Amino acid sequence: MLEDSQGRLSFRVRPNWRSAVNAEDVHYFQSILKDFEARSRLHPAELFAQISNLAVGPLVTHAVGQDLADAPGLHELAQTFVAP
Repeated sequence: MLEDSQGRLSFRVRPNWRSAVNAEDVHYFQSILKDFEARSRLHPAELFAQISNLAVGPLVTHAVGQDLADAPGLHELAQTFVAP
């Protein structure tokens, strides 16, 4: 998830995320992504804060920061992500 300078959130996932998720969890992930997208339009600040400390089932936040440029490896990886 990324937040732009005006507080709008956008979501990015690995293009092949389904192949990295157990088959029985794909529907769960799809539901969570849809929920995040809907909530990002209504309550972006609250959702950003919640996801910054996420640990829900198989979803866990691994890194939080202010600028992707501060984490070159993560920045490079994020360049390959796509909208869900």
